[in-house]
Amino acid sequence: MASFAFSSCDDDDTEDGKTLPITEKSLIGTWELTYFEYKDEYESFAEEDNTVRVQFRADGTGQSWYKDGRWEEDEFTITDWYINNDVLYIHDDEGDIEKATIVELTTNKLVLESYSEDGKQYMKETYRKLD
Repeated sequence: MASFAFSSCDDDDTEDGKTLPITEKSLIGTWELTYFEYKDEYESFAEEDNTVRVQFRADGTGQSWYKDGRWEEDEFTITDWYINNDVLYIHDDEGDIEKATIVELTTNKLVLESYSEDGKQYMKETYRKLD
């Protein structure tokens, strides 16, 4: 979308939206994966991907969906999520805990980076905000 109005920009405005503080309140909403990068000692790849959606709710719960022809609810439910020192922690009803560092958060974009426990696998996920 193009805008022909002249306006000043704060230093925290980007084409991906206004930079937000990394807080739970800023993350609330539904996000769709747009880009995925993976590296380990054997392979490395990066690809555009829009087959995952995740919703962070104000009550600390959430849900995720995957696209396999149509959007389907994931088998697990996010039972708890929170942010501590720019790290997003997600607990699910299967007892798993995922954590990723939030490297960018704007009104329209979320970028997460994570490593496996042994440090041999690296993942970077980029999301766009749907609501």
